[in-house]
Amino acid sequence: RIVHGVFGTEYLAGGVVTVTTVLTWFGAAGIVFGSVLAIRQPDIKRMLAYSTVAQLGYIGVGIGLGTPLAIVAGLLHVLNHALMKSGLFLAVGGILDRTHLKTIARYAGLGRRMPATMSAFAILALSMVGIPPLAGFWSKWYLLVATLEEGAWTLTVVIALSSLLTAVYFLRLFERIFVLAPEEQVVEDATEPRAAIVTPVLVLA
Repeated sequence: RIVHGVFGTEYLAGGVVTVTTVLTWFGAAGIVFGSVLAIRQPDIKRMLAYSTVAQLGYIGVGIGLGTPLAIVAGLLHVLNHALMKSGLFLAVGGILDRTHLKTIARYAGLGRRMPATMSAFAILALSMVGIPPLAGFWSKWYLLVATLEEGAWTLTVVIALSSLLTAVYFLRLFERIFVLAPEEQVVEDATEPRAAIVTPVLVLA
């Protein structure tokens, strides 16, 4: 709102190195570094936090490009990310409430023990990756089209690569949740969280 309502893109686009250019490339850097650091995290909450850094990078790129379609993509991603990441953190909160598990390595088999929570988690995660027709796909798609219209091929590659990196860290998690057998010491407590937690997660999904 400040960039477009107070200053205006024409004002910020003046000069040798423009504010909008800086915002765009800082956004692109956030996308790459946030995604790479998310892959390296063993802690589920830290993984989601670094994922947020990457997702905010998309918004920065959209605002920085400043075209009508890019702004639509950035604003839509504000809404989409709020829904997706809120649901993911609530799901993780439900898991912590039941099992006190923070480490991704110990999430094995939770899909069988918490089917409603983990199914909603999977939908939200796939939306984060950008799988159609989920919400996250549309904002990423509009942003990709906006970069192509501007001939910003490097940004196009960054956005596409980030979606692949997002898929990597969530697919790693899916393997543990839905494929591997649960750890014996976790099984007893690994039941669906209370309705007050599960219901909002399902609604957001």
